[in-house]
Amino acid sequence: MKNNIYKGDIEITESNQKEWEKKLKGIVKITGDLSIHGTASLPQLKSVGSYLSIYGTASLPQLESVGGDLSIYGNASLPQLESVGGYLYIHSTASLPQLESVGGYLSIDSKIDCELEKRLWKHNAKNQWNISHHCSDWLIQKKKSNFKYWINNVEFEYELFNQVRKDKLTAEQVFAIENAEQRRIAYEMMDKAKMKQLKDYKVLDEVKDDGYGYPMQIVSFSVEDFDEPFYFLQCRCPSTGREYLVETRQKTCAEAKQKSFGLTSNFDKEY
Repeated sequence: MKNNIYKGDIEITESNQKEWEKKLKGIVKITGDLSIHGTASLPQLKSVGSYLSIYGTASLPQLESVGGDLSIYGNASLPQLESVGGYLYIHSTASLPQLESVGGYLSIDSKIDCELEKRLWKHNAKNQWNISHHCSDWLIQKKKSNFKYWINNVEFEYELFNQVRKDKLTAEQVFAIENAEQRRIAYEMMDKAKMKQLKDYKVLDEVKDDGYGYPMQIVSFSVEDFDEPFYFLQCRCPSTGREYLVETRQKTCAEAKQKSFGLTSNFDKEY
């Protein structure tokens, strides 16, 4: 440390928070990366030379600039921040009343203040934007070529994105989406009462506990212009909890799940 400058990278966690706050007392500039996983209050810090990542809670009342990317996944109060040299990722609560300039693309995956959206758009309209369903209609409906549209980390074309986020699709349309990840998201966003609108809708098999605490169902329904009914396994991934719709020709949950993993009928335990 020299002239109130810290040279190097810093990672602040719950276990070393007090130690780093003491070391950084009086520091106005960090030349490298700053990563905050716990709670940190750095009242005199004005500049981070490289990346700033906030996963916990950060109070940086004097911070004016970030040279690299700024990623906010926790709660951040940055009342004096004016510029970000790299990419801007906002995935949580952020107070950024002065931020205007962003050097790279902007990824907004949380509901942020409308004034912040308008200010960022005014000064960075030509940048690439990753827009999520949490953004305001004001921003979403600009429908620019430099926009990419996302719901829960899955990319959509604008029209489908708009239909899914507003729950405008019928259940038949949801099940007809070819991309499995897009279909999963559309189903998650859909009012499940729509399932009853499907022609010849039936629950063929149901399991209350798949061994990991999740239910499973085999549902069938008919679609116009198709001779054979459709069968889908509704299940959840045991590791992520994500709900999936897996097209199948099997009529029991166990057989359909085994088949989805390319397994034979004598396989009775998921590893």
